[in-house]
Amino acid sequence: PIDFAVNQQGMCPAEMIYGADSPEVALLKRFRDRVLMQLPSGRDLVRLYYRLSPDLAQVVASSQVVTCSLKAFLDQLMPLVALTTDS
Repeated sequence: PIDFAVNQQGMCPAEMIYGADSPEVALLKRFRDRVLMQLPSGRDLVRLYYRLSPDLAQVVASSQVVTCSLKAFLDQLMPLVALTTDS
């Protein structure tokens, strides 16, 4: 598994939204490791995320609107992620 820390607090945007030890973050990490990292295009997507993540984390930290919007998007994505990720 890949561990990542992208801002001064050492948290990615999802950790900032849900909490570092949340089931949502654990599910997203499993999806990254078991699905995305197994495909060339998935690895490209993960690299893009790591590149954009520090800026996104700063915006999440400073904007309630972005935080709520990103959480709403992730909440809608979670069932699909759960379907494609073995527990």
